Amino acid sequence: MTGNQAADSSGKHPQQETGRIIRAIGLGAGPVAAPFIAVALQPVLGAAVLAGEMILVLVVLGIVVYGTQDQAERAFRLLRWLRSQPEPPAPTLPVKGRAHRS
Repeated sequence: MTGNQAADSSGKHPQQETGRIIRAIGLGAGPVAAPFIAVALQPVLGAAVLAGEMILVLVVLGIVVYGTQDQAERAFRLLRWLRSQPEPPAPTLPVKGRAHRS
């Protein structure tokens, strides 16, 4: 029975990994295929969807390349939000005003 497969060395079941891969492919294929499906239904709508996607991609890339560090971090947070991934933990900063004694 395929439903009772043992977990691998990382503790994950093969079905879980396959489901994540298929979901990632589906999430990536959706935005790529949307303009082509829209072109088949309505050419002007397809062109508008494609233009909107291209503008979004160019704006995010422009912010990452030419923006400040704070703006680039926000762009990457937007990309994580679009993929429904949690944000990484905030880095711990050293406390100012305390001298480190050895």
